[in-house]
Amino acid sequence: MMILPDTIVEVTGAPRNAVHVAWPLVYAALEKHGVASWRSQIGAIATINVEVPKWKPIKEYASGEAYEGRLDLGNTEPGDGVRFKGRGFIQLTGRSNYRAYGRLMDINLERAPNLALEPEIAAEVFALYWKWKKVAAACDEPNWRKVRKLVNGGYNGWKEFAAIIDKLDVRDE
Repeated sequence: MMILPDTIVEVTGAPRNAVHVAWPLVYAALEKHGVASWRSQIGAIATINVEVPKWKPIKEYASGEAYEGRLDLGNTEPGDGVRFKGRGFIQLTGRSNYRAYGRLMDINLERAPNLALEPEIAAEVFALYWKWKKVAAACDEPNWRKVRKLVNGGYNGWKEFAAIIDKLDVRDE
């Protein structure tokens, strides 16, 4: 059962119209990939609210120059850092990630990285990441600190994330 968009707005204070557009897309993608459990939804909602509080896919604020030459991200060509900086509901970053997620979705994100800003594609990338990186499994444990670390690499936004978890995790499925 899908957590209702109005519940998300009530708990997070996020913009109603944006949640009503984004959440059904994200939920559908989570369900498509078999990672739409109740706690997985809770983790997804908390994550999106921390990463993109306006509930619209964004381009990373930084220029991306810090990713220049990062072979671990597949950035092998001059300009790759800026070209493949973070985008979406979570920040898809690096040439190799754009290539990999694009292949999984049968679209060429490597050639057109701004497609990751389209809500439907951003939702699909989110769900694939959620499954591929085993974030959904961490939600189901539930190990909320692990969820935050898998998404953020650390605990930035932990206070806001935990507050949303606390509000949603007490509700019945």
